[in-house]
Amino acid sequence: MCPTRLPAPTPRSARHPPPSADRYTWLVSLQYDSGFHFCGGTLIAPDWVLTAAHCTQDTVGRVAVGMHVVADVNTDPCVSLHEVAEILNHEDYGSPNSESNDVSLLKLATPVTGYAPIDLLDGPGMDTPFQEHLAMLTVAGWGTMSSGGVSSPEAMEVDVPVVQNEDCNVDYNGQIDDTMICAGDTVNGGEDACQGDSGGPLFGIDADGNYVLTGIVSWGSGCADANFPGVYARVSHFDEWVCAKTDG
Repeated sequence: MCPTRLPAPTPRSARHPPPSADRYTWLVSLQYDSGFHFCGGTLIAPDWVLTAAHCTQDTVGRVAVGMHVVADVNTDPCVSLHEVAEILNHEDYGSPNSESNDVSLLKLATPVTGYAPIDLLDGPGMDTPFQEHLAMLTVAGWGTMSSGGVSSPEAMEVDVPVVQNEDCNVDYNGQIDDTMICAGDTVNGGEDACQGDSGGPLFGIDADGNYVLTGIVSWGSGCADANFPGVYARVSHFDEWVCAKTDG
């Protein structure tokens, strides 16, 4: 039986598979028609996926929902494959010398059934518990285990502490703006999203124990380097844009 939603796990620090292979029912894989995974995404409604705009510059062949092991994408009965009917990149993405507004919506040709979407962190007033200095969030995906390394054959997760934008701006020479949120261990490094995780979710757990989407894997300097936290699109900044595009 394929799960629809599982309880949140306790925080963990090392990059590892989720405690349950099917825990993150809203974590999706963006793939070429060949089945090659190249970016992550998050199911936010039965027929909408939120991802990074830089992931959609090439053709998105299909979206795999319910996948844990990449090699099983065509044989796992819990995996459903969906063509992309429409790609909606943020209108302000692509400004010269800027990574701002790195968000995109994918309209699925057929709605997902049997899997619950994640809740969006909507509105600046709602994001305080998830934006405080050193608040612990989680990032998940099928990215490489090190910069330039081999992609993980299965979904992985790691917990990363929030870094305030003013501190992150020191590391990135003023490139961080209010469309972004940073997370990572700036002292020791070692835990981060990496290549292939782009577009995937940075998320927290609310007071009711529900997952809440906080960020979208966007960019950074290398992977897990001390003094260079990962940079994510800040979901609360785009809630009105998402609602307008999805009629939500």
